[in-house]
Amino acid sequence: MTAKFLFGPAAAAMMLTTPAFGQAATAAGQTQAARAADDNRLICKKEAPTGTRFGKRVCHTKAEWDQIRAQSQRDAKEMIDRPKIDDSRG
Repeated sequence: MTAKFLFGPAAAAMMLTTPAFGQAATAAGQTQAARAADDNRLICKKEAPTGTRFGKRVCHTKAEWDQIRAQSQRDAKEMIDRPKIDDSRG
């Protein structure tokens, strides 16, 4: 009788956790698919060119915006790291 009390909860716990392994693999596949769909999502931003109050609507995919941001960061880092010209000699 004691074995029934010990085996029952253990069997129930195993049955509850078994579907989670199958779902984890499916969730990983869905996550990659969702990430790919997210990268192809179109995002529009309003940019105001210098010298005007009127904004311009610019649309790119998320992946393109990420590339633009990364390039801007590389350009800024290059400007900061560039050697300085010393004009103090007169």
